Amino acid sequence: MGVMKALIRKELLLLLRDPHGLLLLFVMPAVFVLIMTFALQNQYAMSSDVHLDFYLLSEHDSGLSRAFARDLANTSPLNRVPTEAGWEEMQALAQADEVKFLVRIKPGFDDLLIQRQPAVEILFAPGTSPVFASVAEGRVMELLNRLYLRYRLASMPGVQSSLEAQGEDLLETRSLYDDSGAMPSSVQQNVPAWLLFAMFFIAVPLSTTLINERQQGTLLRLRSMGIGPVKLLAGKVVPYFVV
Repeated sequence: MGVMKALIRKELLLLLRDPHGLLLLFVMPAVFVLIMTFALQNQYAMSSDVHLDFYLLSEHDSGLSRAFARDLANTSPLNRVPTEAGWEEMQALAQADEVKFLVRIKPGFDDLLIQRQPAVEILFAPGTSPVFASVAEGRVMELLNRLYLRYRLASMPGVQSSLEAQGEDLLETRSLYDDSGAMPSSVQQNVPAWLLFAMFFIAVPLSTTLINERQQGTLLRLRSMGIGPVKLLAGKVVPYFVV
């Protein structure tokens, strides 16, 4: 028992005299946690506060185009920003990151929609995230497909009354997540994975002291005193777990 205490005391003294080892054990984990927390702080946040601002320019005036503009303005998480600017000015504002994207209803919207041709143009601002761009594109495509389907159904006899049914009336959605409590933060979500890095933070200073003792002949002297490799390894590992 006295030998083990002496080995642990020796390892603690070596650790206290090793500034690089102390940095790896204390400073590096703290810096790592801070960096990862700021990097992932919004990854697990609720999306109810996310708003994708956009400008809309309509170059066609019809019932279908007005219905599309109205539905697009009421689609979450899209947020139409009113403006009287022209198309060129809108592009300049998007370049300045005033909005996330631009939507232009092309001339001949009705005919293009019926013929399944591109009836709407979307321009994304340079700073728009690919995830947000995918969401906006999906919402616009969904509205165009719904509008096309309504137009086709309206031309069929006996189905006009069913056009008032919305998609929400035909679909029931539920979540298995219990949202009665607080949503876990990014730190709470990632702590189990970060624990794996503790092995690396411990292995580096431990291996450094082991190599130094081997080069200086300390290990050879300890082995000549009858101290087995198990005790040597335990004497090195225990202080790091204590710290």
